[in-house]
Amino acid sequence: MQATTESNNFVPLASAAILFFLLSMSWGCATGGGLVADAEVNRIFREDTVLPGYNYYYFGREGEPEAVIAVNKEYQLQSAMWKPVDFTPGQLKKWLYYMEFKYGMSKLAPSGYRIVTPEGQPVGMWYSPWNWTVVKLGDKRQVEIYPPDVKENPWQRDQEGSRLKPSTD
Repeated sequence: MQATTESNNFVPLASAAILFFLLSMSWGCATGGGLVADAEVNRIFREDTVLPGYNYYYFGREGEPEAVIAVNKEYQLQSAMWKPVDFTPGQLKKWLYYMEFKYGMSKLAPSGYRIVTPEGQPVGMWYSPWNWTVVKLGDKRQVEIYPPDVKENPWQRDQEGSRLKPSTD
């Protein structure tokens, strides 16, 4: 009879421990913001609109960017990877044309996204064929936006857009 009582106490305790572990894992993973597809952001970039309330940055070579971001002037970007640029509409058009020419025929055609904090607050806009990032919000409205990982070759994808393993030939 004693063994039954001990095993009955063990089940709720084990269940509680497993639940706590799973919840703590999910809390630990929810630390970064990211990108949300946005047709309005897409339109803004495709119409070569430079908005006055934003600071613009690029990642990649000057004139040949892999990504362009616009960060709301209420936030301060903390990153040595993004380079600031004062766009004119004509210059923005040329840079985005390069991206369209380079990636437009692949499954990674450039698109517009809203950049959001871990809490879902918009901090800026992103235009790139690379559609993911991590966003961290620091003290005093400082924001860190990770640049895209451009090591992956966009043409090494299968019909569904999944990564293909490199050939061993």
